[in-house]
Amino acid sequence: MSKEQKKSLYSGTLIALTQEMYEEDHIVALRLHKEGRSYPIVLFRDACYTQFGSDAVGKRIVWAREVTKEELAANYPDLWLIYKNSRVATADYSQELAEQMDGDSPMVLHHLNDGSEYLVQAKSVEILKKPPEKKELWEYRLVPEVEQEE
Repeated sequence: MSKEQKKSLYSGTLIALTQEMYEEDHIVALRLHKEGRSYPIVLFRDACYTQFGSDAVGKRIVWAREVTKEELAANYPDLWLIYKNSRVATADYSQELAEQMDGDSPMVLHHLNDGSEYLVQAKSVEILKKPPEKKELWEYRLVPEVEQEE
């Protein structure tokens, strides 16, 4: 087991993903399945940045851990460049979100089984065993696109 996996915040197959980045709540929610366990929900509140998209649904998160901006810049230059460019673009439509990105909000890097990596930055990260009270407002809003064979 790698050092990253040992200090992982969570892991499991991503079975549903919700992003409400343009609403008041700024929520990113991951619903994970881990064999032999319940279906936990990872809830990022006051999210100001996410790289997750529907293409990640169905993949397995091998490890997820908190990183600093300095670590990201030094060890993940491609992700850092994407993040910096996103921050500049964010400032064009929401200075408030850009300021949050500049602040000290935790950044969580997710390493998936196909080698891809996704970054999320939010004020708080919660791992819930039961769905939150407002579950119906956001869960399963973003689902993977599945092509139907005829």
